Amino acid sequence: MKTKNILRLFFTAAFIFGTFAMNAQTKIYIHKKNGTVDEYNIADLDSISFTPPSSIDYSKLRLNEVSGVGGDDEKFYELINTGTADINLAGCKIYYNANGSNGGSFPPTDNRLTWTGDATQVARAGQLFSLIGRNNPGSFTTGLTAQRILVITLEDPNGNVLDQCLRAEDTAPYAIADQSFSRIPDGTGPFYFTTPTPDELNGMSATNLILAPTTQEKLVINEVDGNGKFVEIYNRGTVAISLEGYTLVKNDLQTWWTGKAAASIPAGGYYTIAQSGGAEGADEYTGANGISPKQNVKFELKNSGETLVDSFTRTNGGNWGDGVTPDYGSGTKYSFSRIPDGIGNFQLGVPSCNAVNGASAGDIMTNP
Repeated sequence: MKTKNILRLFFTAAFIFGTFAMNAQTKIYIHKKNGTVDEYNIADLDSISFTPPSSIDYSKLRLNEVSGVGGDDEKFYELINTGTADINLAGCKIYYNANGSNGGSFPPTDNRLTWTGDATQVARAGQLFSLIGRNNPGSFTTGLTAQRILVITLEDPNGNVLDQCLRAEDTAPYAIADQSFSRIPDGTGPFYFTTPTPDELNGMSATNLILAPTTQEKLVINEVDGNGKFVEIYNRGTVAISLEGYTLVKNDLQTWWTGKAAASIPAGGYYTIAQSGGAEGADEYTGANGISPKQNVKFELKNSGETLVDSFTRTNGGNWGDGVTPDYGSGTKYSFSRIPDGIGNFQLGVPSCNAVNGASAGDIMTNP
């Protein structure tokens, strides 16, 4: 085996140096068995190796929790490897982008590199990897605050964006300074404001937690009721907004409702669209048919430019319209409601057409 390796190195070196000599050290020609030839400029080559390129699947690496709470030694970034193979973090990067004070535009523009992984750092399959404490060896270097509009970006060694943690507002109800941003469920869910849990899983339940806002849009889907057959929109802004041209799209295919010129929603107010024969108290009964508490369903709210503003999804991973358990259409009939209005995550609630959503009745389950 040693002799073969020596011969291999010898012939490789002879081939390369011979090629250099024949082409005035400007080109390399690779002659293939099928008779074709690949030509390369030597000046364009960084190195020549018999080792295949890395096959690491960086797409399984996610931001799991970001905390700017406490002193510099308490703040942390937590990653999670959602795959089945270890990931060497050499060359991976985290960028911190935040406004210099409360408020301001979104997204901010002060993008700063705060961490670059080295070869000793490995995210084990299915495990967490945490960077705890600013300026610790191998940890992050820039400031990290709990109360800013910010964008945290995770990139692979080639500069591809793997994941982001966003906070689009930090005024009014968003002036939350003692909470971290945590994915629930771990690795896959959206970010919520939570008590910091460095190097610990965040769990599955988001009951009574507030979503970290990812947009400065003021309109949100606030309630979806498959029993009362309505969708409620809420304006969490400070001025009235015209609904002309807005649409609700159901299950990616059906335009379930389109806002007319006369439709508007006051600041802090509701606007409810029901199907014909739906719950009393709605503003319109023009919604297309097909809302059911027993099926996979998706609603998207889009503005007049067809840009996605907000969405609601209940799915067990099957096709839209497939049956889902538990059956919230029999026994106690729940709706899917943001709790609290406008800023909370979707939970089970007592239907409240054009009214404040009440206390949570628990998480929305699918095929438990």
